[in-house]
Amino acid sequence: MDKKLFRVFLLFNISCLFSALEQYFFFQTILLSQQMNIF
Repeated sequence: MDKKLFRVFLLFNISCLFSALEQYFFFQTILLSQQMNIF
C-alpha cells in the first residue's frame, strides 16, 4: 500500500476510535449523574 494512503487510513482509524471513546465516556457520565440525581 502507498505510504501516504496508509497514513491517512491510520489517522482516520484513530479519529474514529477517539470519537467512539468520547461518546462512551459521555454516556457513562450521564448515567452516573442520573444515578446520583445531579440532573
